[in-house]
Amino acid sequence: MIRTLLLIIVLCTAACATTVEPVLQPCQPAIELPQQWFNSGKTVRLRHAGAITIGDTVIPINGFMELDTRHHTAKVVILTGFGIKLASLKVGPDSAQVLGTSPIADQIPHFMDQCILSIRRMFLADFYQAEDRCAYTDGYLEFTGPRRNGVLRSVVDQHPGFVRKKIFESTEENWTVNYGDAVVVDDVRLPGQTSFVSNDKKYSVTLKLKTPDMP
Repeated sequence: MIRTLLLIIVLCTAACATTVEPVLQPCQPAIELPQQWFNSGKTVRLRHAGAITIGDTVIPINGFMELDTRHHTAKVVILTGFGIKLASLKVGPDSAQVLGTSPIADQIPHFMDQCILSIRRMFLADFYQAEDRCAYTDGYLEFTGPRRNGVLRSVVDQHPGFVRKKIFESTEENWTVNYGDAVVVDDVRLPGQTSFVSNDKKYSVTLKLKTPDMP
């Protein structure tokens, strides 16, 4: 009798201590998502406008971007709000080439490094891989997987299947990317507005993308 009571107490204690976690399952092949811009295989040319914030300094910018989704590179020209050229660069997933800078850009601490990082994180990095785990929440899919000594979490709007947010956390860097509604350029669905925030370095970029003929 005593053994039976002890067994019941142990089982009840274990049940009370159990925490229900979201069920994570492999994302492929069960889930099929619409093609995202970074694997469309096309090259699109865009105009961009927005602002770069470094600490307490806000720099309005605009310019041009050529996004090569086949080779995963972006050529970017950055201008001030008055049309003065700050820099031009070519960015890849693991490399970057500075094609030119102005004296103004050279005087801004870490300007080029932060531009390269934000372009890469916003437009060239993937948001999920087949081996990632995923969970369903109120019409959204949340992908979680290891990346570069850290963890990447991505939130995807299941209908229409467009990525809305990426969050990366590691011991070396922490950042968040938010994506607005999609715009279609040459049959490629791109985020109409994108914001990048480096949570650990007080740096952020907000960009709105337009086709060359849009006002």
